[in-house]
Amino acid sequence: MAKYKLIAGQFAHEGRTYKAGQIVSTEMNLQKMFPNSFEKLHIDRPQLTVADIRASKADDGETQQDSGPVTPVAKTVATPAGKNVTKNFASAVEQDFRVYKTKDKRYHVYDADNMDVDLSPHGLDRDAVEPYIAKCLEERQ
Repeated sequence: MAKYKLIAGQFAHEGRTYKAGQIVSTEMNLQKMFPNSFEKLHIDRPQLTVADIRASKADDGETQQDSGPVTPVAKTVATPAGKNVTKNFASAVEQDFRVYKTKDKRYHVYDADNMDVDLSPHGLDRDAVEPYIAKCLEERQ
């Protein structure tokens, strides 16, 4: 989850209104969505180990809470449907992708810098997520 400092104006997120100078935590790229309004804060995060990711696969993300929609003042931004299960996929964590599991048990992959575009609009089976992310990385190069 990224942290952004609001530079100017106001911003509504999860029922709270932020004012200039306050910090907003979200998975959305606020700096890209609202140019000149947010500054991304670079905070050292502990790196997940393969053991951490494997341990989290056991619960298949059922304990992780979806952060809900990000709602700026006077504009609504959609968030992906389903539950954020990114932590269950090592390549997604390492390469800054987001993975959401829908009620129909399909997995959808998003680039963290462009959460408006579902890279896998038809959904994937669980076993296809890691190879699909590898394919996306190959296409970027």
